[in-house]
Amino acid sequence: LPSSSRNWINEKLIYTHGYGVTMNPVNGFTSEGLPTLVLSNMPVQSTIPGLAVTRPEIYFGELTNTDVYVKTRQKEFDYPQGDANNLTSYQGNGGIRLGGWLRRTLIVPGIGLLDGMLGAVLGVALALGIVWIAAAVAGQTPGQGQLQADIQRSVILRKLNQVLPPSGPILNALSRLDPIPSISGPSPDVAAPEPAIAHAAGVQGASRSVVRVDGTACGLAIEGSGWVAQPDVVVTNAHVVAGETDTTVEVDGESPSLPAEPIAFEPQHDLAVLRVPGLDLPSLSFAASTSSGTPGAILGYPENGPFDVQPGRIGTTQTVITQNAYGEGPVSRLLTPLRGLVRPGNSGGPLVNVDGQVLTTVFAATVDSRVHGGYGVANETVASVLREADQRQREGARVSTRQCTGG
Repeated sequence: LPSSSRNWINEKLIYTHGYGVTMNPVNGFTSEGLPTLVLSNMPVQSTIPGLAVTRPEIYFGELTNTDVYVKTRQKEFDYPQGDANNLTSYQGNGGIRLGGWLRRTLIVPGIGLLDGMLGAVLGVALALGIVWIAAAVAGQTPGQGQLQADIQRSVILRKLNQVLPPSGPILNALSRLDPIPSISGPSPDVAAPEPAIAHAAGVQGASRSVVRVDGTACGLAIEGSGWVAQPDVVVTNAHVVAGETDTTVEVDGESPSLPAEPIAFEPQHDLAVLRVPGLDLPSLSFAASTSSGTPGAILGYPENGPFDVQPGRIGTTQTVITQNAYGEGPVSRLLTPLRGLVRPGNSGGPLVNVDGQVLTTVFAATVDSRVHGGYGVANETVASVLREADQRQREGARVSTRQCTGG
């Protein structure tokens, strides 16, 4: 159309389609070297009896990128015929049916621009939502330290978290994950665990004193486990609560949750101690013997799921040069290697013996994928941190969980 004829009615209601079709055999030519046409002209004429094309309108094609409206009271231009134009109406069933007053307003001149603007705004909002959710999920994937650090530095994600707080219902609906470390260390070098120990009376009794620990740090939802060491006092890992101000504890892994206050935070040993008023659960005790080969059970809430018991067995407690809760090092730590299935969410949970006494506090999985295993913080270290927590409580000192970890 010439620019003088470009108006909404012409472009949307009258000039709605293309017209025409030609056909010729690939090996047929006229004496002038032109193709021998079987179908040609407007309206279409055929040179083969029985072959007829009566409606060669073209409404859909690869270059169709604008909307038109058909089956209106306005007749559509079909093709020129002498001094007049042949007009038609769409006879097909394709397209989107417009019904109701709201949809009909979309064909009012100017509404298309508004519709496009609203669509662009919706597209941007959708893209930001996808980025926000993807960052929340990907940033919690174990072993993605650099990715999580990049997410935490992102100005856009920080603004999104301010507008839509990560402790709100949308983030809580996402699966919480535990940034459990995977480290290379000494092998437990013990026999396979005994599955039957999971059903021992002592293990079942100790299960009552294992809790789920939840919170958010740097816009990410974090989940781990913990165990009751003293009345209203829970031991867990530092990496489970690092950077949190909203840490809570769930009994039996179910609501309602109880607010938890840190009374000790030791990243070098990856330990944290929480005070949970009103917890009212029995305390677990340390096992008198933690000799290599002692069988036990790994208790906790792996993979944001329900309470789980897995058979385990500890190796020899020893001093190991490794990293702290923030992946910094080298640091010297007293660790207990263990054999058994350790998954994200087990962090901070205990490995107990047949009598339900704590053999070690799980904090990491092994990088060796051939045999399930992990590492626990030695009881000696946990006992020392508990004493420090008691001292801080008596002094009324406040404890910070510092910055969030890098995963």
